[in-house]
Amino acid sequence: MNKPLKTFIKYGIVGISGTIISMSVLYTLTDIFNIYYLISGLIAIEISLLNNFFWNDRWTFLHNNNMNSVHIRLIDYHIVSLAGALINIMFLYILTSWIGLYYLLSNLIAIMGVFIINYIINTRITWKEKNDTI
Repeated sequence: MNKPLKTFIKYGIVGISGTIISMSVLYTLTDIFNIYYLISGLIAIEISLLNNFFWNDRWTFLHNNNMNSVHIRLIDYHIVSLAGALINIMFLYILTSWIGLYYLLSNLIAIMGVFIINYIINTRITWKEKNDTI
């Protein structure tokens, strides 16, 4: 299996773990603690982002970790992920409040929608290979 495909598969596996965490936190905060679903969504996104960063940094892109310190990579990851998080929250709101989908289904659709965008940008910024150019 070639390296880009292997990296993409690992990124997908990490994404699945982040999705499970996001959905669990969103459900728990919204249905059990009665927190407004958009506030729960923001918290769920941040927790899943931290999970995803850790696993991507330590497993998916381990071969690219010598470029910058972990703190720089975490900042880069959060900057890149901010756009995805805003898109996620926007879709969560639109699909739930305007279209009437169940909020967990809306969240899942939003996550799937930003997955590829985040992958492409993160491979070019956060875990950019030494010989890559933007």
